Amino acid sequence: MNPRARKARATVRNRIRARHLAETAQERPRSLGTYALIAGATGYLAERFSDALRSVAKRLIKTRPELAGEPGVTHRTLSTGPTTEEVPTTRYTRHQVAEIATAYRPVKAEFRALRASLLASLASA
Repeated sequence: MNPRARKARATVRNRIRARHLAETAQERPRSLGTYALIAGATGYLAERFSDALRSVAKRLIKTRPELAGEPGVTHRTLSTGPTTEEVPTTRYTRHQVAEIATAYRPVKAEFRALRASLLASLASA
């Protein structure tokens, strides 16, 4: 396969993944990290953005318990081989994430852009 075709296939594959993530987030609750990926964050930035949303969620849950997500488990592949470990996670609905993102007031310009993107993606569906 030539490099041009490889790059084209990778682009299509990434678009399909992004669309699938956005569509399935409408159907069932997802983690805050997944919503950060839907907003367009990548890697380290997605982790930091979801951490910031998580801290806002902790603060909001004290006064509005309905914003508490449902506990769940995700399976992560270990670096030692093909085995996985269960990692506890919290899953949030689109409505809960919209409320959390609305209450979040970021200082960093990157996070402000991600917040706007997240709110736009949640409002569009």
